Amino acid sequence: MLSNRSILQRRFKASACLLNFTEAALTALQPQVLVRQAVQLHGDTLTIQNQRFQLARYKRVFVVGAGKATA
Repeated sequence: MLSNRSILQRRFKASACLLNFTEAALTALQPQVLVRQAVQLHGDTLTIQNQRFQLARYKRVFVVGAGKATA
């Protein structure tokens, strides 16, 4: 994730543990990761943050999104 990891290690004498922690934190905050954790589809059941929708009950479903996570 950190494209300049080797530079950071040399320039700031940052430990590998600190850089690993930073990479993990940045990965956890990526919008696409958060959306994938919050929205799941199993068969015809759509789950959004523990709220379940039986898609077979609907004729059509529209998905609307905004922001970085919708790309």
